[in-house]
Amino acid sequence: MIEESNTKNTKLIILLVIFFSLFFAVLNFLSLYVERNYTATCPNALPLTVVVNILIAGSILSGAFVTLFFINKSSHKRKEVHKDTMLTLNFLERDERIILKLLVDNMGAASQSKLVKLSGMNKVKVARILRRLELKGVILRTPYGNTNKVELVQGLKELFNCEVCSK
Repeated sequence: MIEESNTKNTKLIILLVIFFSLFFAVLNFLSLYVERNYTATCPNALPLTVVVNILIAGSILSGAFVTLFFINKSSHKRKEVHKDTMLTLNFLERDERIILKLLVDNMGAASQSKLVKLSGMNKVKVARILRRLELKGVILRTPYGNTNKVELVQGLKELFNCEVCSK
């Protein structure tokens, strides 16, 4: 959900960049028209500032279009992966999916005590859920002080596209 709103914000920003670069280019063409038709300079010479401004506007415009194209392509691919992932994870029980979602939201790793706080479940229930997930090969638990560090297995980190996880 957060990723989707970030993508929408990014698209809005890119569309604004496209609008302003088009506006900038139109202003440059208008200034070129006025300068050519209403001044006594050589009609075939282009002022260097106008050429540079047009090149800058064109570069910004083409960069914005290329970025918009790749954002659309990657967001569509992410939606497909998310849909496939959710279908795949239907074999998990409701409580297991809750814990898995909390892990994904925490970049693929969290302490067991943090999962207890975030889930609102008691620690015995969370420990049993984690044991089941560990037996299914979904998570790894390692001792971490008075608690355990819970991590998604590497394949799921990549599947859920956890940014910090793949480091």
